[in-house]
Amino acid sequence: MLLFVEKTVCYHGLGCFSNGPPFYHPVYRPLSPPPQPPEVIKTMFLLYTRRNKHRPIFLTLKNVKKSTFDPSSLTRVIIHGFNDNQVLTSWFQRIKDVLLERADENVLIVDWTANNRLPYSVTVANSRVVGAQIAHFINYLYKTMGVSPESFHLIGHSLGAHVAGYAGERLHKLGRITGLDPAGPLFRNVPEEVRLDPSDAVFVDVIHSNPGPTLLQGYGTTEDMGDLDFFPGGGYPPGCDQTLVRSIVEDTPTEALANLVACRHLRAYEFFIYSFNRDGCLFVGTECSSWKDFLHGHCNCGHNGEKCAIMGIFAPSYTFPTGKHYTDRRLYLKVGPERPFCVHQYQVILHFHAFPSHHHHTYGIKSIDADIVVLGELEKLKASLHIDINLGETVQLKKFLLSSDRPLGEVRSAYATLGSDASHESGHYRDKSNIIIEKIEINYLYPLPKELTSSKLCRTLEEPDVHGRKRFIFSPNVCY
Repeated sequence: MLLFVEKTVCYHGLGCFSNGPPFYHPVYRPLSPPPQPPEVIKTMFLLYTRRNKHRPIFLTLKNVKKSTFDPSSLTRVIIHGFNDNQVLTSWFQRIKDVLLERADENVLIVDWTANNRLPYSVTVANSRVVGAQIAHFINYLYKTMGVSPESFHLIGHSLGAHVAGYAGERLHKLGRITGLDPAGPLFRNVPEEVRLDPSDAVFVDVIHSNPGPTLLQGYGTTEDMGDLDFFPGGGYPPGCDQTLVRSIVEDTPTEALANLVACRHLRAYEFFIYSFNRDGCLFVGTECSSWKDFLHGHCNCGHNGEKCAIMGIFAPSYTFPTGKHYTDRRLYLKVGPERPFCVHQYQVILHFHAFPSHHHHTYGIKSIDADIVVLGELEKLKASLHIDINLGETVQLKKFLLSSDRPLGEVRSAYATLGSDASHESGHYRDKSNIIIEKIEINYLYPLPKELTSSKLCRTLEEPDVHGRKRFIFSPNVCY
């Protein structure tokens, strides 16, 4: 059993840090050393603006007023995690580049790589000091240049997400924190003051790309830590096999190795980089009780789009109902296996009518094979489904989810072909019921009022196909 010794260290301008509870716990945080001094951590602030996109200014309290820092602009602060190295990995620079491409802002990269290595528990302890240093810097800018903490957006990956939380808890109304797959080890099952939480900023959004209840299951955490917690791919985004091959060809050896051991953990910052809508697609998350229910099409954006939100840079465009500050809002979304990852998502609802035979009382379950095609102005969607119909219910709704790399555009028409699976029929009598689809409803998952995102198509024609199966044609022009 490890012997724990509580100790408090104090550093000028930053305050005191105890390694005791809540930062120590015999089960969840058995390793809790005190943080090292700032002169050992050697945190640096690298400033980039459009005036110096590629040549950083090493910002200090003494030179900030003479630098290219613009106190009237929004400031983004990028914070790396454990074992990152700015020389060997490029994601800091990639985020900086897309931010400056979009707007003329201040971009600060917080570089604390000098002593950012094993043992992990020491780096975790040091993250508290780095957070305090960021808060101290922002407070200095507020006092000397009138820069409001609300104009700062902290973007932290892995351990860097918790660094952002430590900074935010020391500031009054920090504007925003984006947590990119916040680190799980030593941050699971701990109080909020130990980890990133919704109180650390006015708005906290989190992308969980590699969550797990243990280190063996994920480098991130399954716990909700923001106002909005996004789980792309349900927390298991696809495509890491393809990514490894691409990374070996295109990236540095260090990044290729990182993709080998932590591809999903790194996906969070990839999603953020590709959330800038450069290809006309936005990552849209939908509130749902579970990933399984979301995949089965049980959830949509609600009447006014209030149950959906945009993941990534545009997350604050999500509007909270007046006077209510939501926390613990978990949202799911599908993503593609490779860059740019974004897909358009559609909830499809089939309105079935089951008409019983006039001569027999029919009940039980009938399995239907259904091929659905939805034709849009820009794209078409296809689905092959196996659906169970309860013959005892006249009206039934069957929901499912479809996604596409390209948007449908305006929905023009649809058709559905039905064929029964006789081996799956059950009931007291041989089924002679007539099953039809009366209507198809298509809801584009996007945070706008439903009248702008929903399409209804009604049955216009029924005819057999070449195999004798029922084929229904649907049009939006006959729905009343």
